[in-house]
Amino acid sequence: MPDFSKWGVVNDAIDATSRAVSAWNRITHNPISLVITRAGIALSAQTVRVEQHKVYNRDQTALGEKAQSTMTVFGVVGHPTQADTDIKRGDRFLLNDQEYMVVIVRHYPGEVQAQGEVQE
Repeated sequence: MPDFSKWGVVNDAIDATSRAVSAWNRITHNPISLVITRAGIALSAQTVRVEQHKVYNRDQTALGEKAQSTMTVFGVVGHPTQADTDIKRGDRFLLNDQEYMVVIVRHYPGEVQAQGEVQE
């Protein structure tokens, strides 16, 4: 009879550095140079990956539903050769001639993800 006592037990956990390397590999498939502004001061450009999302609010206007454009910014933390991505809630950045404000920042082992919403 099979021994199921170790079923689902992971002995080779992925460490944060390995996850940072994997995150950097994903970023380099579609990288952009992003300048973040914090408290009116522009930070040095950072290489990140950005993905756009359309969120439809239930707010009705005279022309119909209003669409809210959001972006997710993907960065690294703890990479052996790349600087940590410096992004915080309240930061701002320009992309495609629109200003976004960071509203959520999520930290994971080896990476950071931030959601920005377009500012009108």
